[in-house]
Amino acid sequence: MKRCHVLIIVLLFLVLAGCSRPAQVAEEDTSLEQPPVETETIEVPEPEEVVDEEPVADVVEQKQMAIGGATDIKQENVTILSDIECEFGQEGPEKFSFKMTNTEEKKWVFNMLSYSARETSDTPILVLNALQVTNGQLSESCGTRSVAPGNEVVCDFDLESMSNRVTKRSLRTGETAMGNVNENTLSLRTSSHAAEIRFLCE
Repeated sequence: MKRCHVLIIVLLFLVLAGCSRPAQVAEEDTSLEQPPVETETIEVPEPEEVVDEEPVADVVEQKQMAIGGATDIKQENVTILSDIECEFGQEGPEKFSFKMTNTEEKKWVFNMLSYSARETSDTPILVLNALQVTNGQLSESCGTRSVAPGNEVVCDFDLESMSNRVTKRSLRTGETAMGNVNENTLSLRTSSHAAEIRFLCE
């Protein structure tokens, strides 16, 4: 009887020992040190910020100007302004003249106009090299205070006159500091026309 008991205890011990053995192996397998896995660090460059640039359209220079709310403006090249003469001497400009032709239906008047007079008349604005020529200078140089429709007048500036002192200084000749030809610009505008002409002084 005692042998049976001992045999059963031995069998139980073996069974228990057999069951616990794989568990220990499993624990040992998991506890085994594994070599560290080498990780490669890859630097990914940040994407460059792309700025959408709006396409720049070519600027087209227009010489037409709306004066006093006028919308029907015609551009004239040389029909209103022509026959420009500009001569330089050793002391500076000696002659400046041009022809002005009224191609409109309104009379050109070289003075301020009332609202009622604007229905039949207009005041031309002349600009020489960004300097506005006054109505007094026009009356003196053109020899008249008005130009009727279809008529023309030659405006000959007395450059020795005190009233034309600034005009004389604004005329250019020769070359610029950059080596370009010194051009002059004369423009005229009314409520319905805009004209510009470039010229050289000899």
